[in-house]
Amino acid sequence: KQMYEQGKIQMGDLVNFCVPTGNFGNVLAGYYAKLLGLPVRHLIVAANENKVLDDFLRTGVYDRNRPFHKTISPSMDILISSNLERMLYYMCGKDSKKVNDWMCDLANHGRYQIDEETLAKIQDVFLSGYCDNAQTFAEIHRVYEESGYVMDPHTAVGSHVLHQYALYEPTILLSTASPFKFTRDVLCALQITPSDDDFQCMEQLSQIANCAIPQGLYALKELPIRFEQVIDCRDMETYVCEKAKELLK
Repeated sequence: KQMYEQGKIQMGDLVNFCVPTGNFGNVLAGYYAKLLGLPVRHLIVAANENKVLDDFLRTGVYDRNRPFHKTISPSMDILISSNLERMLYYMCGKDSKKVNDWMCDLANHGRYQIDEETLAKIQDVFLSGYCDNAQTFAEIHRVYEESGYVMDPHTAVGSHVLHQYALYEPTILLSTASPFKFTRDVLCALQITPSDDDFQCMEQLSQIANCAIPQGLYALKELPIRFEQVIDCRDMETYVCEKAKELLK
């Protein structure tokens, strides 16, 4: 709508969307919008080092049997994209048995492979790429140097992947988070030494980005800490059962 109002496209012109994603949620919404009539040509899936989606969209093989990487774009650190099967359902002609068989293979073997016909339909709509940590840092720095805009790491993943393509249609990059949620990594990307205090880091970034700190984040500075107990993950079941019993007394 904004592009039309700005005269960058005419009504009905096709556009592309580049979406940083790990769980295939936002980009699935874009696919539904396309099915509903939004004039979309390509949806570009941008992954980080946990590039299971990129590999799948290129090969038709989904394989979670791989190392898990902790990255500076943590919302995308996912090896099982739970929304993907919803897209598969539409792409394979709503054949629920076929999708169920693939999901059973994933549950039992950690991988599945779709048929060539379904893959061809997917690749007609979806493009993909990935970005590692070093490239994410570099993209945050590059965009800031060129435009003064400060990206969060997830958006930087999308920006890096988008620049791998030379697309004919206008393309919109989805910015998916605030850089103030990742101040230390963003400051490091901008080659600025972060403060030892997280809230001072926010203040540093606010001066650099020339924008206000989101109040919901900065308000945490004055709020009391409500939860301090830490338990081992192996004790979670026992802990939950004990707390449930206390509530039921």
